Amino acid sequence: MKNILISILLLLLFVMSIVCKEAVITGAAEGLLLWYQTLLPTLLPVMILTKVIMQTDSLFLISNLLSPIFHFFPGVSTYAGFAVVAGFFCGYPTGAKIIADLINSNKITEKEGSYLLSFCNNISPMFISGYLLTNYISEKSLHLPFFLILLTTPLLCSQLFRINQRNYTSRSSLDTTVNTKIRLTLDECMMDSFESIVMVGLYVMIFSIFIKYLSLIPLPDSPQKTFIFSLLEITNGLKAARTAHLPKIISYSYYVFLTSFGGICAIFQTASMIRNTNLSILSYIIKKLIIAIITSFVCYVYLLMN
Repeated sequence: MKNILISILLLLLFVMSIVCKEAVITGAAEGLLLWYQTLLPTLLPVMILTKVIMQTDSLFLISNLLSPIFHFFPGVSTYAGFAVVAGFFCGYPTGAKIIADLINSNKITEKEGSYLLSFCNNISPMFISGYLLTNYISEKSLHLPFFLILLTTPLLCSQLFRINQRNYTSRSSLDTTVNTKIRLTLDECMMDSFESIVMVGLYVMIFSIFIKYLSLIPLPDSPQKTFIFSLLEITNGLKAARTAHLPKIISYSYYVFLTSFGGICAIFQTASMIRNTNLSILSYIIKKLIIAIITSFVCYVYLLMN
């Protein structure tokens, strides 16, 4: 029965791609433009740099520099500190890729990787300040509080997930030695990063087309329609949420929820980054939802108090 439904859905999408050519072309163009203008120049240099760092002694040096801080809070092993920093400052799905690379290079265990993935794969500060706050939060007095709420809440929530993750590292089984040579050449690092960024671009394009498909369905405007549209992809999601014209306190809290959650497109991107590990995408989604709900609640309480 499941295979039949999937086959029907795929057939329907195929027919729509033929009948609704304009939606396909427009959606693909918008998705690829977003990828080319924003994601490619933002993520690709970072991905290449982090890949090179992980293949050289730089990873050992940086990790040992960060270790005294991150071993205490949020409570991770030596090499995992690099994933915490990159996951918070580089944006989706760089955190997931670094965690997967650390697991595959035997620097961290999969149990610790699961813990890291729960809070280290986030929207970038650049997106928060340059897109969310600039375009959707009109009161400048709220910019810094919202920025801090979005960055610190995942770190605080990490302690909820840490309860079941104690003793996640088995140091005797991990490679804690300094690299004596580059295991991958620069060309290989660039090709690995390029493959990842192309995968991100393809998911952005596919979801842009899917959003165009949904917009063709003559559904009346409703909170349910807005909710579905907003969850698909973060940039389009914020635009859809604004059209709902909700009370400001609700709108702002929902903007924060969407930004913290990242959207279904980001989930697919994350899944593609961890496909060569045993990390659970379902566990990631559940924990991401928990963080997003708590983040939006903190925002809501802050607005009520001010």
